[in-house]
Parts: sequence; C-alpha cells; structure tokens
Amino acid sequence: MVRETAFTGQEQDFDAFSFTWRTEEDGRPYVGSGADENPFVVGVSSKTLLRQADRNPATFVLHMDATFKLNHVDYPVFV
Repeated sequence: MVRETAFTGQEQDFDAFSFTWRTEEDGRPYVGSGADENPFVVGVSSKTLLRQADRNPATFVLHMDATFKLNHVDYPVFV
C-alpha cells in the first residue's frame, strides 16, 4: 500500500499520500522490515495538511495525541 499511494505530485489537495525517509534506486519508496538496522519509517499526509502547517512556528501550537507502546526491543514507539 505504501508504494501504491506514494507521493507523485499529481494528487488533489485532499488526497492522502505516503512518503518514506528514503527511496529505492528506481525512485520507489523504500519500505524497511522494522528492524533496528532496517527501520520501517512511513508518513501519510495530504497537500492541504502540509499547507496548513506551513507557517511561522511561533504562531501556533502543534498538539499530538497518540499512544506510546513498548515493542519487542523495549523502547517507546510513537504510533
């Protein structure tokens, strides 16, 4: 699903897209296994959400509400 919804620039303003911290040699999103040496790092957003965040950080408060869980290696993971 990550590769099928990868950002292309052709998305409409409210269409969700995924992005990763690195890409394969052919430009496709790199999807790791989740191990420490091969992390699974994926983001999901839309153009509208990114535009709303594009402002002076001193003018707003970013509130994040999520659950912290301990995974099998005993450190917190933001879910």
